Amino acid sequence: MIITLGPEGTYAHQATQILFPEEPIVFADSIFRIFSNYEPDHTLVLPLENSSHGSIPEVWEEINGRDLFVSKTHVLKVEHAIGALFKNFNKVYGHHQALQQCRKYLQKKYPHVSLEVVASNALAVKLAAKDTNSAAIASDFTFRVYNLPILEENISDFENNETRFGVIADKDLYPNEKKTAIAIVITPKVDEPGLLLKILTPINDERVNMTRLESRPQGNGLGNYNFFIDLQTNPQSDAFKRIMETLRKKHDVKIIGAY
Repeated sequence: MIITLGPEGTYAHQATQILFPEEPIVFADSIFRIFSNYEPDHTLVLPLENSSHGSIPEVWEEINGRDLFVSKTHVLKVEHAIGALFKNFNKVYGHHQALQQCRKYLQKKYPHVSLEVVASNALAVKLAAKDTNSAAIASDFTFRVYNLPILEENISDFENNETRFGVIADKDLYPNEKKTAIAIVITPKVDEPGLLLKILTPINDERVNMTRLESRPQGNGLGNYNFFIDLQTNPQSDAFKRIMETLRKKHDVKIIGAY
């Protein structure tokens, strides 16, 4: 069962169709519901990171907490458009990130309209399709799904706005594919001066490129953090094996993705 964020027409829906073009898709209304109802036969397609707003921490924390695995990713270019039934509108619906990413455009071209945050851009289009006094911000894909006219394309304030989506399950679904990136979580066993430097030193010593570093609370007291790290290397490389061997001498280290 392939599950992603709905309703139909979201960027997540678009990414899921690209990744699983022949599979039926089940939509859920929130990341919370997707993970709380997770079963071993489920395959999830969810956003992992946006180039403008960073990673999606609740997704990574659920992957780590439930011992799930990211085995493929797809980078989708986020190209916002604005659409409406009529050009004279006084309200714009949109997901909070979409409204934020088009803030300068809206202030310049529609300074007097009110902005209303909704759960998804797909919902924004559904609402605008029923309200002659409103518009919506969404992708071209979403406007086509709901047959709402597009007034203007490419309205984002960010030229290179991209979201990375991940295929998530309880195992590696693509074990035979060549992997070029690895996601790991480090849970320090002890707190000590220079902890982060000591964690990063073996990565630097092996000359492996680190593409993401984030700290997230462990949830068991102030000052206790997990470190989420992405590395540009193959899981079978000698350099990665040496990094893991060194880190595991002092910390708990889990591989949560290879893609």
